[in-house]
Amino acid sequence: LAFAPDGQTLAVARRPMSGDGGSVQQYDPATGAAAGPAEPYPGRVADVAFPPDGPVVVVEGGGPAGSLTVHRPGRP
Repeated sequence: LAFAPDGQTLAVARRPMSGDGGSVQQYDPATGAAAGPAEPYPGRVADVAFPPDGPVVVVEGGGPAGSLTVHRPGRP
């Protein structure tokens, strides 16, 4: 899990107990309410982080070398 630099968003990596797939759920830490639906990912979600400019970085461990997906909520 990771907090956005402004403290307004909490991102939580969700991993299945077995198999592939995972998701990232964002929450409003002040209320505990989900900030929209969970974002699914095909690979196993290893971690989430917020760089200083704010987008969520989702690290997947899907392939032999792993992979990195940058997810920018609200942006294409």
